[in-house]
Amino acid sequence: MENTLRKFRAPLFADWGSDVSAALAYVAELSSASVEGPAINTATRVVLNTVINAVDKMLATASPEKLAIIELINDQIDTWAKDKLLDSLGQTMGSMMDDKIDSWMEDNLSDKLDDCLSDRIGDWMDDNLSDRIDNYEVDDRIGNWMDDNLTDRLSGLTMEIVCK
Repeated sequence: MENTLRKFRAPLFADWGSDVSAALAYVAELSSASVEGPAINTATRVVLNTVINAVDKMLATASPEKLAIIELINDQIDTWAKDKLLDSLGQTMGSMMDDKIDSWMEDNLSDKLDDCLSDRIGDWMDDNLSDRIDNYEVDDRIGNWMDDNLTDRLSGLTMEIVCK
C-alpha cells in the first residue's frame, strides 16, 4: 500500500519520527512563546485532524495487496469447505436420508401398496370381469354341468323321509 501523504512532506523541516505526542508537545511549546500561539495551535490541530482523516481513508481503501490476501484466504476457506465440510455434510445427509426413507417405508409402504393394488384390481374388475362373465355364459355352463353330472350323483343317494 502506498502512502499518499508523502507528496506533502516538507524536507526543510524536521520530524519526531512517528511520535505524534512529542510533535504536538513541540507545537504547544512554540505556540506559547508567540503572541499568535492560539492561531498556530489551531492551525496545527486542523492539519492533524485532516491527516488523521486521510490516513483513515487510506486504510479503509482496498489495496491490491489487501484484495490479494482476501482472495487467498477465501480460496483456502473454499478448499477446506469442499474437502472437509461438504464431504462430511454429504455423508451425514446421506445417512439421514437413508434412515428417513427406511422409516417411511416401514410405516407406510405396505398400506400404500395395498391401497394402490386394491384400486387397480377394483378398476380392472369393473372394466373387465363383467364382460368376461357375460361372454362366458355362466348360467348355461351351470345348466350343462347339472345335466351331465347331477343324475349320476343323485342316483347313488338314498333318501329317507321322516314325519313328525
